[in-house]
Amino acid sequence: MPNLPPAFNDHLFYDLDKPQSVVERIFTPIILELINYLNGLPCLSDIQHIRKTSGRTTRQLGRPFNLRPNDIYTRHWYIYNWGGRNEMQFNIGMYSANDQETPYVRIGAGFNFDRARFGNPSEVAGAFSNFSGKVAANQRIFETFVQNQLLQVEFTPNVNVRNIVGWLQSEAHKNADEHNENWIFIGRQLYRERDRTILENPQLLNEVIKSVFGGFKLYY
Repeated sequence: MPNLPPAFNDHLFYDLDKPQSVVERIFTPIILELINYLNGLPCLSDIQHIRKTSGRTTRQLGRPFNLRPNDIYTRHWYIYNWGGRNEMQFNIGMYSANDQETPYVRIGAGFNFDRARFGNPSEVAGAFSNFSGKVAANQRIFETFVQNQLLQVEFTPNVNVRNIVGWLQSEAHKNADEHNENWIFIGRQLYRERDRTILENPQLLNEVIKSVFGGFKLYY
């Protein structure tokens, strides 16, 4: 059987508004299915090897993603690759239908500058600076990637394909605690109504995930 992600049917956006215990019961098996799918993707299969050979970790890790959800809350859940807390992270998350600006599933690259939960903003800043430098070195390639994959910057709607490279360079020069929401995320945002055809079709969703993560792999 082909390796495919779970479908995200429309009712799940409303299920995210339920009490925490109910959200955990509904979404834990879905997220675990998603993690198993991600761990089977060829474009992610060697990221732990890259982390070790580049000196980001001394641990011998195999799977790209740990076999557990990272965070599940009422109205929002997300996962990212093992070791991604203070690095560029391959991130997938989902917001509820009640979040009027963000009722979507996101797929892309994130940088978490928050100090909570073992966060080290200076390490994240180094990873973000490295990412931004690679983008600037091949600006047109990155702009084409953003345009072809319909990528957006989360919580910063004024950034688009025409100014994203300059915006990244500006953000890279900020102090680690100066980023909006202590968070930078660039990725595809699949909205519950507009992109329902993709969200409810594992084959189409698979193509989006592979294309987005495969593109960001060049900057890992």
